[in-house]
Amino acid sequence: MIISENILQKLHHCMLSRPAGSSSQIEAPAVDKGLKGFLTEAGKKPLLLVFDSVTPKTEFLIDRFYDESKDIEMLDYKILVTSRSKLSRFDSYYMKSLKKEDAMILLNHFLEDKCRNISDSTKEQVLEHCKGLPQAIEGVVPLLLDQPPETWRTEQGKMQRGSVLDSVDDLLYRLQSSVDALDEKQSTVKKCFIDLCVFLKDQPIPAAALIDIWTELHELIGEDDESIANLHRLTQSCFANLLFPRRDKTEVEEDDSYYSQHFVSQHDILRDLAIRQSNCGIESGDRLVIDVTKKSFPKWWKPNMYHQPVHARLVSISTEREFPKEWDKMKLPKAEVLVLHFQAETYALPNFLNTMSKSLKVLIVTNHGQLHAKVRGFRLLGSLSTLKRIRLEGISISSMKTNSMAMKKNSMEVKSLLKISFFMCDFDQASSKSSIKISKSFPNLVEINIDYCNNLKELPAELCGLKKLKKLSITNCDKLHSLPEDIGNLVQLEVLRLLACIKLLQLPGSISKLAQLILFNISDCWSIKEWPEIGGMHSLKTLIVRHCPGLRKLPQSISNWLPEMKVICDEETRESWGDLPSGSKINIKVIKSN
Repeated sequence: MIISENILQKLHHCMLSRPAGSSSQIEAPAVDKGLKGFLTEAGKKPLLLVFDSVTPKTEFLIDRFYDESKDIEMLDYKILVTSRSKLSRFDSYYMKSLKKEDAMILLNHFLEDKCRNISDSTKEQVLEHCKGLPQAIEGVVPLLLDQPPETWRTEQGKMQRGSVLDSVDDLLYRLQSSVDALDEKQSTVKKCFIDLCVFLKDQPIPAAALIDIWTELHELIGEDDESIANLHRLTQSCFANLLFPRRDKTEVEEDDSYYSQHFVSQHDILRDLAIRQSNCGIESGDRLVIDVTKKSFPKWWKPNMYHQPVHARLVSISTEREFPKEWDKMKLPKAEVLVLHFQAETYALPNFLNTMSKSLKVLIVTNHGQLHAKVRGFRLLGSLSTLKRIRLEGISISSMKTNSMAMKKNSMEVKSLLKISFFMCDFDQASSKSSIKISKSFPNLVEINIDYCNNLKELPAELCGLKKLKKLSITNCDKLHSLPEDIGNLVQLEVLRLLACIKLLQLPGSISKLAQLILFNISDCWSIKEWPEIGGMHSLKTLIVRHCPGLRKLPQSISNWLPEMKVICDEETRESWGDLPSGSKINIKVIKSN
């Protein structure tokens, strides 16, 4: 039985029912009997009820259905709820994009055998632009049904030059309605969705980069926490996918502010939608996205734009190598975030950074090449009086040393800088002993993140002069073997992460001076054999020790730790510790190995 009724007018939805092996329908007269009458009549046979396009706002209507059906004797029924958003009342299954063979089957089903003269290769070219999205496949059919091969190739060419959204108005309407469903309370989430378009297509987006952008661009009250919350709201609304690292849930919960190993992916068609949503007009546009490699400029862009101010707040520019000379004249006086993508072994920061001296808050420089890039022009950072966050990816840090004399000559000092992140950068041994005075160049740094920097062997001692540093995260640095002896001078440090530094041999004795330390994570540090005296960590609340086979016992100062102290470890580590000292009140959580 197929039930296709308007009975959910009261519920603002259309409810369908399709039990196996039946093709009969209950028509509109049943609606007049009301919901109970409908269920009484339809429930005489096995029933599948489909609540389609339910939103979080109307989720409560499913509960109403349950209430209405309690007093009705129904033979057998099941409920399927479809939604673009995650619903709190139901277990969710996320639909994946169709595989190529399944997409072809669906297209042929819609064509109803009316395009036999069209080759499979031509169909595959069209399907390539549909990206496995059933709505897109359904949408292109009216354009192509009963049409000659020339029309197919013409439509495919249009999609190639733009997007399937340019050809299928119905698909654009459907996706646009999902964005419009974000009300005023979720206006920032909508902006965050649009911001995803500043990253490259088919490339995973670092969650940490998004957090940096959103916190500063949208001036969020809760700073990083609010940005992280918006990231989860985006994924719950199915506008993006959050890719988690393979870490245990308990560890993630106890160290929940660390997102350096999380990435975001987005369906290509959703990215096209985000680009359409972006207001990129030269006078009032918030975003400017330019891909020089593909000569992709906004429609309003003209050759003389290099000579007049562009008032975008978020700017993303992709190049293969360095900028053409005419770009040095570009003026971006209101840019708060600059994202630079390139793919080369050498690169120079653009001179137009000088035009952002009183506006730029976030600088993200990403090399997508296979080799680390040497970057020139770091001296320009000295002119940026509002810069708060820098993220470098795939960069040779020795190039900063090469520029150190120029920096010194220009007295580079970025007092506003609060956070710097290095991802997959090249820290050769020489750079760790660089003449760059970190504490003088970036005296107010609060957070440093170093991730997957395989050539980092030791941290520069100069780092210990950062008196305001609160967070230090060094993760997946395979060759790191030692920390500075004076690390205890980081008297304001609250978070210290040393994850998967497999050759780190020992912890400096001065680490006991970190009296403000709240979280200490040394998971997967295989080579550490013993604890130093850490009794001075009076504020420590969470110690995460997973897969550290050399640490066969807890520190002797354990009895001095706070009663609310949590220790998270694996089964093998916990077994090696044996019984805790008498009087110890710490809480140990054991995580079972997968």
